[in-house]
Amino acid sequence: MSCENVIKLAIPAIRAAIAEQLISNYGFTQFEIARYLGITQSAVSKYVNNRYSSNINSLKGAIEKSKADKEIISMIVSKKSAAAVSKKIDSIATSKLIFKEASKLEWPVNAREKGHTLLFKN
Repeated sequence: MSCENVIKLAIPAIRAAIAEQLISNYGFTQFEIARYLGITQSAVSKYVNNRYSSNINSLKGAIEKSKADKEIISMIVSKKSAAAVSKKIDSIATSKLIFKEASKLEWPVNAREKGHTLLFKN
């Protein structure tokens, strides 16, 4: 799986984990969450109603287990800017944790064969 494909799965997985917790634990509306995450309310609805792929669900579980989403939730609850939230989501989406978990999915992680350079933050 290329880096691009990992990120295409990681960002929705992070958003899904965040959206579900903000609604169930903090009483946020889908509209409020959409504004912070820079997505539409219908995308938030998709996340909170589990209408996404099993690969996204697997990554979401890993994110929740590692508690990587807690810092983002804290940022949103304390009303940090949407830009700061987006930057943190990007940081998590490009982390070693995400790439490691993505390697366990049904597609092999083999970006180097295609000439991709893998860049991680941690």
